[in-house]
This record gives sequence, C-alpha cells and structure tokens, in this order.
Amino acid sequence: MARRPRPKADTPIPTAASEVPPFSVDDYNLVAGSADLKEVRLISSTFKTEASYYTLKDDEESGLSNEFDWSLISYSYHEDSRAAMAVYSMTVEVRAKRRSLLKIEDRYLIVYAGIDSGAKESAVRAFMMRIGRFAVYPYFRAHVSQLSWASKA
Repeated sequence: MARRPRPKADTPIPTAASEVPPFSVDDYNLVAGSADLKEVRLISSTFKTEASYYTLKDDEESGLSNEFDWSLISYSYHEDSRAAMAVYSMTVEVRAKRRSLLKIEDRYLIVYAGIDSGAKESAVRAFMMRIGRFAVYPYFRAHVSQLSWASKA
C-alpha cells in the first residue's frame, strides 16, 4: 500500500493580514474560482459565565465591554485530493474591566475541495486565511445565539 504524502503546512500560522504569503492575483483567482466549501464542523466549544454577569448586564453604568476575536489555528493543503482544511477559533467575551464575565470560544474545521490541480500552495493558503473566517462566522453567530438564549444572557 502506497503511503500518502504529508500535507503541506507551514508553522506558525500567521495571524495578521500582513502575514498572508505572497501570491499572484491570477493564482488566487484560480483557487477562488475552483474551491467548493464542503464542510463546516464545530469541533470544540467552551461556554463560561459568572453569576455577576446577570446583575451587571442591564446596568448601563457597569462599564461592560464586548470583545470579538478570531484566529486561524491550523491549516493544511492536500494536493493529491485537491482539498484544503483549516481550524479557526472564534471567541466572544464580555468583560468588566479585566474580569471576564461571559466567554464563548468555538473551534471550527472547514474543508474546501475541488481546488484546481494547477493551484499554487501559497494561493491556497492565502485563500484559506482570507475567506475561511467568513465561511465560519455565520455558524459561530448561530451557536452564540443558541447559548445566549439557553442561558438568558
């Protein structure tokens, strides 16, 4: 049985838009035109709330702040199957000064398949870094809504 080649992946994963690898517009457009979103899967979820959140949430003087963050955790491109996968972390947090009162952190696996066989790895990676979070966000938003409803937060 032939051994499959290991997926191409660089570490560490860049987190800023300025760290997107260099690519040509034509190479990127080849990926964008051929990649099909095949799967968005929740693979990890953490929900935490403090009791004091419920007493402070309706108080306009409480100084609560809302924060949203996302990051690309891992990425791989499988040339032989023409598929790319990435894991994204999405977090929403409510704070009172430095104290976290409510926090939801989800991790999603996304898979794009059907990537053109002529695609360059740098363009695939740039595509996953730029577009992947937009594919994941509606799922995260829906999950946060469910948790918010269930916890009356």
